[in-house]
Amino acid sequence: MNYIAHIHIGIHTQTSLLGNFLGDFIKGSQLQHLPFEIEQGIRLHRSIDVFTDSHPLVIELRRYFPRDIRRMAGVIIDIYFDYLLMQTWKRYSGTHFNTVFADFYQQLEQFSLPDNTHFQKVAEGIKKHQWLNEY
Repeated sequence: MNYIAHIHIGIHTQTSLLGNFLGDFIKGSQLQHLPFEIEQGIRLHRSIDVFTDSHPLVIELRRYFPRDIRRMAGVIIDIYFDYLLMQTWKRYSGTHFNTVFADFYQQLEQFSLPDNTHFQKVAEGIKKHQWLNEY
């Protein structure tokens, strides 16, 4: 759910913004059917998720959530981390977020996963409501 963080990392690693975003939507390890830059972004996304989710501070942070909502803690933390990144964007990026998001929206517009209804719904919402710009 930390869409902004993954797109931001795509800028710094010069990998596909869309590929870094798609890590939450494309399952499995067989990615060779995708363009190389998108495959590379998905693999980077997954590596970052493994690192972040297993980091001792994130594990400790999850423990602060009540048991009955703890399974949602990861999503809540991801959204909060994106919020913090947006609040401090200038500190970590030389490119204004509007420019980055415009590039991302353009890549998103040119891509589809017709068999993935979850991706289609999220992509349509992101484009229609400009979710990233409204953070």
